Amino acid sequence: MHSQRALLAPAAILTALAAVAARAEAIETGQVLGDLTLARIDGGSAPVVDRAAGATALLFFKTQQERSLETLKVMAGCQPRLAGKPVRWVGIVPGDTAPAEAKAAVDASGMTLAVLVDAGDALYAKLGMRMHPGIAVVDRARKVVAFEAFHPVDFCEVITARLRRALGEISDEDVAKVLAPKQSRMPGDDPAGVARRHLSFGRKLLAAKAYAQAHENARKALALAPLPDAWTLEGEIFAAEGRCDDAVRAFDAALRMDPRDQAAATGRQGCGR
Repeated sequence: MHSQRALLAPAAILTALAAVAARAEAIETGQVLGDLTLARIDGGSAPVVDRAAGATALLFFKTQQERSLETLKVMAGCQPRLAGKPVRWVGIVPGDTAPAEAKAAVDASGMTLAVLVDAGDALYAKLGMRMHPGIAVVDRARKVVAFEAFHPVDFCEVITARLRRALGEISDEDVAKVLAPKQSRMPGDDPAGVARRHLSFGRKLLAAKAYAQAHENARKALALAPLPDAWTLEGEIFAAEGRCDDAVRAFDAALRMDPRDQAAATGRQGCGR
């Protein structure tokens, strides 16, 4: 095992993940978009920002990029949270995108939004947009008030908060709480219960392929309570990283604590032992 070091709380990990992505992909906020109009993939044209909308979510994506397609699917599940509110959803694709490909990507996701083609990548240049995917939030005055690069954990909650702030429904303080929620200890909390919350979060991070952060949560769980599940999670993370020797050691630790741990046994067998 690695040497002990200070471990980030789950909320801090989320914030750190978002911050790293934002530094790489962030656009400058505070810009006013004005009366920019782009072609629709289904014909005709439409304004990038409609003054009738209280807030606009501009979703920048590419049709053949896995993370872009994942973003569309996540937002499809997120849209119902803002149903009935004056929020306009707009997809923005690069100028060389085939309209049929963009339509197919949106249809497959289940998301409902207008998709505009940025001919000559003029909007990309104006905003300094360099990478995909990401969502820019624009208020009624057509000012870009926030940008969030896609991150696979709690992205819906973050975008919902950003849009509600643009609508004036919540405060900056409320948004900050969503971005970095304070840890709380509930009455009756015991170390094993807290450890299992770290395990749950660690499994989400493993699914998101955020392996370093998943390891940190598994180890924090182990520091709180000697749960075989924590060793099993460590083994699964090592296996996902292709580190079978380390994975087998972790699975063996889990099986020593609970010989009936089927997940650990299966994981050990999967690593060729």
